Amino acid sequence: MAGPWARTLRISNLPTVWSNVILGSVLGADTVHIGAIAVMAAAGSAAYMGGMALNDVFDVRFDQANTTPRPLAMGELRRGQVCAVATVLLAASIGSAIVAAVLASTALLPTLVMAAALCFAIVNYNAVHRRHAALAAGLMGLCRVALVLTAAVATAGVLHPAVCIGAAAVGLWTAAITLLARGERGGERAAPNWLLLMLIAAAGPIAIGLYATGTVSGPLIGGMLVLTLAWIPAVVRMHRGHPPPAAILWAIAGLGVLDMALLMASGHVLAGAIAMCCGATCLLAQRRVLGT
Repeated sequence: MAGPWARTLRISNLPTVWSNVILGSVLGADTVHIGAIAVMAAAGSAAYMGGMALNDVFDVRFDQANTTPRPLAMGELRRGQVCAVATVLLAASIGSAIVAAVLASTALLPTLVMAAALCFAIVNYNAVHRRHAALAAGLMGLCRVALVLTAAVATAGVLHPAVCIGAAAVGLWTAAITLLARGERGGERAAPNWLLLMLIAAAGPIAIGLYATGTVSGPLIGGMLVLTLAWIPAVVRMHRGHPPPAAILWAIAGLGVLDMALLMASGHVLAGAIAMCCGATCLLAQRRVLGT
């Protein structure tokens, strides 16, 4: 079994953060700054891990009551430790985003505002998610939206309409995951609207393709086939016939697949292939470190 910090920080899900950063950095960008994207990926990773640590802090009593095998609930880590690490990680995410903006020679203030908004959304999600399912889904979706937009502002310096469409699709998919995950543990049931949100998100590549090229291209069709005929049906099958974590893990990895389809639709085939690899890497990593 992976160590307590790896499980607490959900490091197996980090490839989906990287694919989100690639999406925001490449869509609509005139110039791709590899160094800035790498630093922004580190910033997004720090924000994600900080949010996961906070999630365990806020959920510790719920996890103990439902015998959830999370390190903090089982006494493998101390609450003060996890709080301190979460604080450092969220602060590091803001600092790293600013470094990415410096490397890309983009405006610092918009990057600071977006990175701070990302951390604000993360903290607020963790504070309310056990009490308000719909609000929690919206806030969790907003976290991923903010990640994509922060990457765009920091590395490209502009919020292209295609980026906004892509961010909205990612946000809807993430909200769907949050509603689906309501059925993961005792005392909860999966919310019924998760599949509808996922299907709406899957329309994002079509919107981007029509906006970017005005046509339905081969890469767009390929990305949509993988997303709608392979990945979403797999999530549905696992939701119906497997223990709850299986569908959730595939849905999380599906963020990389969605990013692939969005990038393919805009003609960024190489970036789309990298995003698909991120999704596959996430699935493989979840075999060692559970991502929920």
